[in-house]
Amino acid sequence: MTRKLVLIGITAAFGISACTSSSATADRARPKPTSISPTFSHAPTGPSARVVGEMTGGKGMNLASGAAGTVIPSTGWVESEFAVEGTATSYRSDGALPADGHFTLQPDQTAAYRTRVVVRRPAAPAKFNGTVVVEWLNVSGGLDAGPDFTYAHNELIPGGYAWVGVSAQRIGVEGGPVAVRVPQAEAAGAGKGLRTLDPARYADLHHPGDAFSYDMFTQVARTLRSPSSGGLLGSLRPQRILAIGESQSAFALTTYVDGVQPLTKVFDGFLIHSRGGGG
Repeated sequence: MTRKLVLIGITAAFGISACTSSSATADRARPKPTSISPTFSHAPTGPSARVVGEMTGGKGMNLASGAAGTVIPSTGWVESEFAVEGTATSYRSDGALPADGHFTLQPDQTAAYRTRVVVRRPAAPAKFNGTVVVEWLNVSGGLDAGPDFTYAHNELIPGGYAWVGVSAQRIGVEGGPVAVRVPQAEAAGAGKGLRTLDPARYADLHHPGDAFSYDMFTQVARTLRSPSSGGLLGSLRPQRILAIGESQSAFALTTYVDGVQPLTKVFDGFLIHSRGGGG
C-alpha cells in the first residue's frame, strides 16, 4: 500500500510575548566568529527556490509575532520580504508510516508554488556571524507567526545571526480552518491567509498544499546556500544554516528530520522544541 506523507500533529503556538533583557545583557561581549569554510559540500544538488523579487506595496509584514516590527534595530539591521517560487515535490512512504521515526521516503507528486519569505539580517557583512536561522513559521493560530524569533531575538540580533521566516504551510498563504482560536489572531484575520488579508501585496502567492511544504522549505534553504542567495541575504555569505520550529512547526520539522533531511542534507542543524509528547 502507498501512503502519502502529510503534516504530523497539531498543537498551539501563538501570542508569545517578546522577552526583555537589560542593556548590559544585550551588549555583553561576544566572542568573534571563527573564520571557517562553508559546510555545505556534503549536500546533494537539487532544485532551489527562484527569488521573484522583494515584495512592496500593501501593508506587508503580516507576522503575528510579539516581536515583529518592535525589536529590529533602527540602524544596522535589514528587514525585507520576498516572493519565491518553484516546483515542489511531495513524498510518500511505501507501506505504513513507521512508528520508530525511521522513514524511507520516495518522491511522489509535483506542484508549482509561490510563497513568502521574511529576512531579518545584519546590514554589514562584518556584523554577520555566518549562521542563518531558518524558521518554519507557525500557523496554529491561523496566521503566520514567528515565535522562535520572539523567543531568541535577544540572542539573534546582538549575536549577528541572520533570520529567515518561511511561509511553509498552506493556511498562512491561502487561509483555511484554524486549529487554535486566539483573540489576538482572530482580530488580525485568522484563517483568511495572506492573499485575502493583503491582496495588494500577496495576491500572486500560491500554495499547493502542506504535503509540498517540506520541499518548499528545502528549496528556500538551497537558495540561501547559493553564492548570491538570489538577493535574499544581500552581500552576506552564510557558513552554516540551521532550521528551527516551535510547537506545530516542531511537529513538521520532526517529520523533516526523520524523512527528508536524510535525502536532502540541506541543513547543518536543527532546533526543535515545544513539540508535545505525541508520536
